[in-house]
Amino acid sequence: MSGEAGSGRLSPNSEQASVSSFQPTTMTRDDSYTPFSGRHRELPTPVLVQRLWRAQKSSSISVLSCGLYLHPIGFEARCGYGNEEDLLMSQVERTRDAAKAHADAWLATAIRRGFAEIRD
Repeated sequence: MSGEAGSGRLSPNSEQASVSSFQPTTMTRDDSYTPFSGRHRELPTPVLVQRLWRAQKSSSISVLSCGLYLHPIGFEARCGYGNEEDLLMSQVERTRDAAKAHADAWLATAIRRGFAEIRD
């Protein structure tokens, strides 16, 4: 009965069920990592390229800011409270202009919601 069409089971001799044909793949390039070691590769600290804007509501002391950071793919626009430490939004793009376009859209949304841009 095992291996019959429509039975939903595989026969022990089928290639799909063969454990010996299984080839494990590497999920990480960190040779010191194991699922049980508790060690993970440290992420690099983001490098600020340019502070794009800062905004604040008149009724709040918190400052919403947006910066452009280097990223392995290109550039990352990061928006959050403080110096983007309390991250609200992030978008990675290949070009600086594309990342800045996201930041501009976020500023427009913040202004519509009652924030005013802080000019330094």
